[in-house]
Amino acid sequence: MLTSTIPSKTYKYTMTDQWLDSKGTIWYKAYWEVISPSVAKGYEMGKISDTGNTWEYIYASSDYPIEEW
Repeated sequence: MLTSTIPSKTYKYTMTDQWLDSKGTIWYKAYWEVISPSVAKGYEMGKISDTGNTWEYIYASSDYPIEEW
């Protein structure tokens, strides 16, 4: 809930790769784990616009990293 001061889930992210493309977009790959209240893991690939105003990402709850956008 928006008014809650207690998080519903706690994640641990590990950035595995990051780079900047010719347009100034920041790209990254990450491995994530839900560490509370349940256990889950997966991979994420994302991009942040050169202005920093737009963040897009895809994720998979699987044992295999995301290789392409």
